[in-house]
Amino acid sequence: MKPDTMSDGLPQKRADLRVAFDPLNRIMVLYGGFSPDGGGMKDVWTLDLSIKDGVWTRLDDSPAGCRDSHTLIYDSLNQRVISFGGYHDEIHEVVNNCWSLDSIPYGGRWIELHPESILPDSIFGHTAIYNQKEYQMITFGGRLWSLGVTNDCWMLDLTTWDGVWEKLNPLGQKPEPRHNSPTVYEPVEHRMIIFGGEGSTSLKDCWALDLDTLKWTELHPEGTLPETINLYGVSGHTGIYDPVNQWIVYFGRYGGSNPDAYLNTCWALDISIPGKEKWLALNIEGEPPGKRARHRAVYDPYYRRMVIFGGAKGPVKKPDKETVVYNDLWELSLDVFRDVGVVSISCPESVWVDSTYTLKATVKNYGEVSEAFYVRCVIDILGVVVYDKTKFTNEILPDSISKVGFYYWKVGSTPGVTYNIKVFTTLFCDTVPSNDTAYAQVVSVSGVEETEDRRQETEVRLYEAYPNPFSKKTVIRYSLPVESEHVSLGIYDLSGRLIRSLVDGPINHLSASGGNQPFSTEGARLPSVGQGSASGGNQVIWDGRDELGKKVPSGIYFYKLTCGDFIATKKLLLIR
Repeated sequence: MKPDTMSDGLPQKRADLRVAFDPLNRIMVLYGGFSPDGGGMKDVWTLDLSIKDGVWTRLDDSPAGCRDSHTLIYDSLNQRVISFGGYHDEIHEVVNNCWSLDSIPYGGRWIELHPESILPDSIFGHTAIYNQKEYQMITFGGRLWSLGVTNDCWMLDLTTWDGVWEKLNPLGQKPEPRHNSPTVYEPVEHRMIIFGGEGSTSLKDCWALDLDTLKWTELHPEGTLPETINLYGVSGHTGIYDPVNQWIVYFGRYGGSNPDAYLNTCWALDISIPGKEKWLALNIEGEPPGKRARHRAVYDPYYRRMVIFGGAKGPVKKPDKETVVYNDLWELSLDVFRDVGVVSISCPESVWVDSTYTLKATVKNYGEVSEAFYVRCVIDILGVVVYDKTKFTNEILPDSISKVGFYYWKVGSTPGVTYNIKVFTTLFCDTVPSNDTAYAQVVSVSGVEETEDRRQETEVRLYEAYPNPFSKKTVIRYSLPVESEHVSLGIYDLSGRLIRSLVDGPINHLSASGGNQPFSTEGARLPSVGQGSASGGNQVIWDGRDELGKKVPSGIYFYKLTCGDFIATKKLLLIR
């Protein structure tokens, strides 16, 4: 990325900086850090990410002073950034004070906070998340200067302006004390996840803190880490949560004095199924950023990307001739990952009533997949599915292609109707299709008269909402076996916070009350497919309101269906 600037050039090269993302204004806030050229820093910058490449703006320096290895989170309740702790380079001390920065789009206003209760010890190199459910900042670990590293957890309740500190005492075995370990808030299961960090050595363990029960659990993901990380551990890396794939994406590494201390490796932890987490190797195109550690990143939900800034290769407080410090800005698009994918679709340009057609898809193994995988073809009319077939490929070698045919697509529709044909891929072993990024190609075909499809539903399916985008109401359709286990369907915002629960219960206990009913066009502008009723079919209408009946603002939302091991998430755009 090569952002524009509105004042005073670009941020200086630095490491041990901190950033936070303001989703309301689509702004990344950068504060502090350390540079071998200028020491500790107190400058504050914003990066407007509503523009694809961004625009840098420098704000007034922070009265909190030069700061590095602190924490920075965005408090959505009070629409402000909170800074806590870190090393104060001007007084050469580690601190434990809190400052807030609000009015960010208007130049910013810093206010020192005076939280109640006993304060945490002065600390640096710790990490923090924002608990969006209870409006809390939760910190973990860090270095207590001469006292070494810790594994303490503290909570700052932000439901009052100054906040209230409380030391947490989670149940279960605790992670080893550490610092420089990225921590991510995972809103779906309401837990905090840490990976790696610097303790007695560089670590490679993974832990989750359940924020409902306050219990630590060590995770043992399937799959393999990058080889060097598996051998030597990892610290100084950064991680962001991707709510669409339900991945944590990590980048970079410092691992001590081993031969490959600094890396520009990127990998992901799939956390979509608790207890079945797995490491994913990402097949990323393009030239990567330079090797580095102690950089920072945010997740930009509007362009679905990881934005990375700064960092260093080599020590910064006692630099050597090999030290390289960065102020470059990079984006990693999260829409392009795929192990297997669709290259092209072959289909007729026009179809005739009561005719049967064959579709062919060319699929490619982009990664190291050595087993058969699903290839699925879905044909819909404005979101109403009229054909849905899944086939297996034969095993194909990496970087090779194969043809997959879909047969007996019988056409019957009214004149002028357009068919949308999508073919996508899913790994055979994956129970959550939305977790593997699929290449989807949409092909439009004109037809002539429609016939009914009254197939018995034996699979769980989540269809595209209609209309989408919408302004007042949208209809979300899903299919389930006639007798299904517990089913939930909810609306989530960009941060992953549940906005509205639409369905919650066993399917045989659901009724038409509350908006759940069999497929019907009543009250919704859905195109009909015959009578539009399939056994096991359901639909629910979302009116753009939250659980309290208040209208939610315009923006991007997600609707998520869960039924047993099946989880699917799709995007909605609300325009007021």
